Amino acid sequence: MSNVLNQYHRTKFEQRKLLFQTWLETGNIAYSCRHAGVSRDTFYQWKERFLHGGFEALAIYGKHAPKGPPRASNRVVDHVIYLKQKQPKWGFRKIARFINDCQIFPDSVKPDTVRLILIEAGLCPEAVSVINGKR
Repeated sequence: MSNVLNQYHRTKFEQRKLLFQTWLETGNIAYSCRHAGVSRDTFYQWKERFLHGGFEALAIYGKHAPKGPPRASNRVVDHVIYLKQKQPKWGFRKIARFINDCQIFPDSVKPDTVRLILIEAGLCPEAVSVINGKR
């Protein structure tokens, strides 16, 4: 069995239009999908938008996912670095747990966020060794 990942192209407006025109004419979802060359998942992803906005709504793509992880506030970054310097043996999970238990910030701080902050600050020795090719 091959380990090739399937990459699907985005449907074009013409495909989506043909999909829903065929569906309106036949009432058959499976046939409409085959005729337009799209999956049933695609049909159901676009169906609600079509029902609310008609063919014009098929021309507009929705918003994309954010391109990068959300950044922590400067106060969080400063506090994480401060705690790591005060408690050098603490790992990123313990720092996150400590911050969340003390309820210093209104939102909880995730361990992965703490880990990224420590890596960017050069305070995460295990990440530095992985980056340098040692493990």
